Amino acid sequence: MPIQSGDVKLLKSAVMADVPEGGGAPTGNAIADGVSNAIFPDISELDRAGGRVNLRKTFVSVQTDDTDTYFGANVIVAEPPQDERVSVTLFSTRKTFDTREQAQTRIEAYLNKGPEWAGYLFENHIAGQRVIQLFQRLSDAVPNVGQTLVLIENEGLPTQKEQYIRATAVSVVERSFTYNTDQDYKAAVVTVSLSDALRFDFTGSPASRTFTRAANATRVRDTVVADAGTYVGVVPLTQAAHVGDFTIKGASIYTQLVPSAQTETPISFVPPYAASGLPVPGAAPVSYTASHAWTTTIKFNLPGGCLPGSLTIQTDGITIFDDAGLLKTASGRIGTIDYANGILSLNAGSMSNTKNVTYTPAAQLQRAPQSSEIPVTPESRSQSYVGTVNPVPQPGTLSISYMAQGRWYVLSDGGNGTLKGLDASYGAGTFNKNTGAFVVTLGALPDVGSSLILTWNVPTQETQHPSAVLKASQSLALSPPAGKSVQPGTLTITWPNESGTGTRTASASTSGVLSGDATGNLYVAQNRIEFAPNVLPPVGSQLTVSYVAGPKQEDTFAHPSRNGQGRLPVTATLGSIEPGSLEIEWNTLTDTSVLGTYTWTQIYEMGIPWWSDPTQIARDDGNGNVVLNGSNIGTVNYTTGQVVFNPDVTVQIPRPNYTASRTASGYRWRLNY
Repeated sequence: MPIQSGDVKLLKSAVMADVPEGGGAPTGNAIADGVSNAIFPDISELDRAGGRVNLRKTFVSVQTDDTDTYFGANVIVAEPPQDERVSVTLFSTRKTFDTREQAQTRIEAYLNKGPEWAGYLFENHIAGQRVIQLFQRLSDAVPNVGQTLVLIENEGLPTQKEQYIRATAVSVVERSFTYNTDQDYKAAVVTVSLSDALRFDFTGSPASRTFTRAANATRVRDTVVADAGTYVGVVPLTQAAHVGDFTIKGASIYTQLVPSAQTETPISFVPPYAASGLPVPGAAPVSYTASHAWTTTIKFNLPGGCLPGSLTIQTDGITIFDDAGLLKTASGRIGTIDYANGILSLNAGSMSNTKNVTYTPAAQLQRAPQSSEIPVTPESRSQSYVGTVNPVPQPGTLSISYMAQGRWYVLSDGGNGTLKGLDASYGAGTFNKNTGAFVVTLGALPDVGSSLILTWNVPTQETQHPSAVLKASQSLALSPPAGKSVQPGTLTITWPNESGTGTRTASASTSGVLSGDATGNLYVAQNRIEFAPNVLPPVGSQLTVSYVAGPKQEDTFAHPSRNGQGRLPVTATLGSIEPGSLEIEWNTLTDTSVLGTYTWTQIYEMGIPWWSDPTQIARDDGNGNVVLNGSNIGTVNYTTGQVVFNPDVTVQIPRPNYTASRTASGYRWRLNY
């Protein structure tokens, strides 16, 4: 009688439980087919939250009443678990009587003990330490960050203690040691920070000029990749497979052996410092009225960045103000503000009525900050610190970072002089924006050997310009017939109204100034208009420019002489000049002798790497005056064509003002300008 599928059974091992003696020899007890939890227990809420590895050992048995030949069998996981957080994996130790503890060792044997490390454990280390020290020759290699070593004490004995350790940071100090009273030798003391604390006390060895560890001391061994296990499971196909295919595509070749809470989160294009944004305020606050809806899903956008501590919004009988990144009313917090982008968010509710907004515009400059440290020693360790920051920080840029229990915490100034963290348990403090003095109480004692890191920004290179209305302008090039130009007082520009009905109009006076629904100037000699509409036209609008084209004359005078008053007299070759059509162009030579104490280096630092002599362009205003940069520099007789003007021009050049201030260290100076 042939072997039937029902004759192949799975048998339980001696101990079907997650205990060190689990597994063991096979029994005659069959595992019931199709019964829930016949092999593994249910998943508890605790296991689902913290993770667990369940190991069960089973055996395959063929049970028949005859002697038919058994040709072998395969064991597979046919379907993956419906819960994506659960993985089922099969592996074999090829041993009949081994236990769970031995199987666990085989799983953990991805890294196996290798040769003894060139250095040894320097003096005794106790359980709980997260740093070890190795004693070795200066020429020997030191452990790499991320490298795994093994500490073994009493190797091969029943009292053996063993722990795999991974290096997270490595530093080396060259030290001198003495033997025979007056003879010295040098050695490297390697300090290795660990990802996990030591679980046992390990016996170390004293310094030795032969670099030999004590006989009963802890051995430090390197590790080699063993990859001792072969694991099989099941994954779904990402693409249907067919008979004859040489390649199939599965979701992954990896599975979980040990649950892990460690994840990697890439962070791209983020400044690697806390106080990276320097808010540079505008010259004065601005106010406006907004009436659009503001809800939890619709943000309220200011026209630009906002200076911390400057925002107020009045609506529905309440006043909203900002405080260290939060939006508050007299009754409490209602939302948050992104200062850099001017984005306001509500936590709940909505506001649809008119809102009167007042704030100071500010630009967030990305700049490497000033920084300082306060070392934490056994003597200076405290939860409260006071000090003075010099130079005085710009409000909203000071951050104080400290490490407690291996984790960094940050307290930041929100622009109102208070130092806060993401949570009140991180600590709190105050900062005086006028003197730079601070008082801070940390949420926990900082780690000895770490430092309090202070970072801040100082406004030393920014210049505030008076507020002004900026209009959207463009230059329009005109194309009159050859030898002709626009006759002053004849130009008109029209374009569609932004409402969709009617038109807007602007016209140029005889002096070339645009008026009406736009501002700007007409440059007759250049056939060009600077055009800035008071209200932006609709997208795709066509501008219509109408003018009368008349004859154009250009005269050139080489090296004209000045008159007795130091002015230049010239006369048009054709006599009379049309009012508003005159343009005079001449080059100037800068007299560098009047720069006084300026040096070429100072001029270069002011952003003028190559000195160039400018060209001046003056025009008549249609009333007999020659005007340059808003000032009258001469006159024109329209009947005779005689022009008299002063070609000398005075310009202002900024002068750098250097000052020096002592840094916090006391023996260094900072140059400010």
